[in-house]
Amino acid sequence: MAMQELMIKRRDVTGKEVAKRLRRAGVVPAILYDGRKAETVTVDPKAVLRMIHGHEGTTQLLTLKFDGEPGNGARLAIIRELQFDPVTEQLLHVDLQEVAADRAITVQVSVRPVGEAAGVREQKGILNLVLHELSVSCLPTAIPQRIDADVSALM
Repeated sequence: MAMQELMIKRRDVTGKEVAKRLRRAGVVPAILYDGRKAETVTVDPKAVLRMIHGHEGTTQLLTLKFDGEPGNGARLAIIRELQFDPVTEQLLHVDLQEVAADRAITVQVSVRPVGEAAGVREQKGILNLVLHELSVSCLPTAIPQRIDADVSALM
């Protein structure tokens, strides 16, 4: 799976009013956690939306770079949750989970039916896909984009 790069910026202050001010300034508050500690950061909402737009899978690996901090190595992370405004559909908050390249994680991967089921083709049936995602435990660098399920033998 190809990794995408996301620039993030540290922030020291937290709170509701601060988050509103950040959104008015054109950035989105985010949190980066790794199981031990959590860091408050900001991200560019356009960059995040560009990353997730058209991405078939539900989880993708990101390389995080801190804006304005030279010498700070890149960190691997995945987007755990995105929060959108229910009315305006604007991005409100991003949860990023830092991952280690040598430690397995559990992620959701989309399932795509491949082929045409015999019941659909011969008997005019309807394919009802009950599970659209599966939980997969793997190394972060081996996250599949999707899982193809052959449905051609199904009645």
